Amino acid sequence: MLFSSLIAGFLLDCRARNLSKHTILTYDSALRLICNFLEDPPPEAVTLSDLRRYSLDLQQRHRYGAGRHPWMTETEETLSPWTVHSNLRPVKTLFAWATTEEILPTNPAERLRLPKLPKGCVDRFTDEEIDRLLEVTKSPYYRDYAIVFLLLDSGLRRGELAALAVADVDMTTGLITVQHGKGDKWRQVRVGDVCRKVLWIYINKHRS
Repeated sequence: MLFSSLIAGFLLDCRARNLSKHTILTYDSALRLICNFLEDPPPEAVTLSDLRRYSLDLQQRHRYGAGRHPWMTETEETLSPWTVHSNLRPVKTLFAWATTEEILPTNPAERLRLPKLPKGCVDRFTDEEIDRLLEVTKSPYYRDYAIVFLLLDSGLRRGELAALAVADVDMTTGLITVQHGKGDKWRQVRVGDVCRKVLWIYINKHRS
């Protein structure tokens, strides 16, 4: 069995437990990254040293910028400390599940420590809180759902989102142009495929 097969089994179990689509997509995205980084080895061959090497690589991408790696896609860019965390947590969840299910004899991620976040950072939403937030905003007004999804995926400030025009969103690339950000500065942020789909549905189906 390859690491990718273990991931597939884990995601299948997540669906069987009726976890939300958002949670499953989050797991899938993060686990595909480490699978590519490790070059899809047998899961029993993955060691704590491998996981620490991956953690260090993610942190270096945050510190030194998006120096390209062979396993990175063209759309991947510098990671924030919070993104580093969100990519490592599913790894620990995967191996905990694999040992509980007795697929693996030991958990190599048990002693994997997550890097410290910068001091003064705000508390992030848990996956469960995000699921509840999206669930209550999805109906009856899809607009609220699209707004919340965009805020979560892009990190836009409230005022930046309020000033956003449809023309500022590139549905092909996922790039969003903020015309007047903090300090009246122009900047761009990128959103993922799922967020682009949500925005497309809102603009083409629900927007008057």
